[in-house]
Amino acid sequence: MTIKILENPAKEVRPAGAIRCDVAWKLFDPDNMGDFRMESMKNMIRFTQWLWADLSNRSGYLRVDHGKNIWIIAPALTESARSYLVRICSFWDIDIQLYHGIASMGEAENPGEKMWIPPVQNILSGEGHDASQLAINETDSGSRCSYLSPLTGFSHAFMRVYDIEPGNTYSRHHSHTAREEHYIVISGRGRARIADREIPISPGDVISKPTGPDLPTQILAADDSPVRVLDIEIWSDPSRNDKDVVVYPDHREICLFGGGWHNTLPLDSLMDAGDTMQHYETGYARKADGTWSPAVIPGTQPREETGIQ
Repeated sequence: MTIKILENPAKEVRPAGAIRCDVAWKLFDPDNMGDFRMESMKNMIRFTQWLWADLSNRSGYLRVDHGKNIWIIAPALTESARSYLVRICSFWDIDIQLYHGIASMGEAENPGEKMWIPPVQNILSGEGHDASQLAINETDSGSRCSYLSPLTGFSHAFMRVYDIEPGNTYSRHHSHTAREEHYIVISGRGRARIADREIPISPGDVISKPTGPDLPTQILAADDSPVRVLDIEIWSDPSRNDKDVVVYPDHREICLFGGGWHNTLPLDSLMDAGDTMQHYETGYARKADGTWSPAVIPGTQPREETGIQ
């Protein structure tokens, strides 16, 4: 089997059953048509999910019922977008052929440009990185982040590498409810804040934050040394649309992220659920300060005792 990518072909070149990446690009990332860049990464993760699902219905190394060719029609691509598209297709077959601007299907019967890219990325240096890898880097105050995902395919694992300058950090002290997170120290020295403790970290250390305990963590570089860390997040939903409660203890905030959520609550508003469960079948409305007032709610009797403080 061969995956044949037709980049910006003539309008007459439309093989039956082709995967229409040209149309999908307009839907998923219309402002960056045919491009792959940091600003479009979230949209392209959704594009990757769509393409992954389509390829899974046509390809795979154990399939015996597939046809000779899988056709993909792509828009005119930047170098980074071309590398990205080839990388995703390369998970599904080792024979990836690219055709530029062909005018007839007859041209596609000839061998195209061989484009297979192995599923390998080097996290120790930036040497030899292709355009798609270079496109998804970002620099913030005191740190630099190089994303491995979505070039790792549509996966439950979302990976990136932090280069944190001396005395700085990449993220807040935080915890998650919907994703586990593991940090692997690659080089340099630093310290990890784990709950209210701090420990020194060095190359080879793995700091784990599984879901369940709501354990807050933060990685900081030493005052006299940078630190490079591989951050691996594991999501139950590979589209990264899980409803996730993120707590930032230093900032006294609780943030609700995910499908239908984008909210922040004061951490100090958190209260024990005992009163709620004790009065589960009565009618009342909770106020922002934790007190309550009686309320007429269908199927309940109004709560009568004095509101708590």
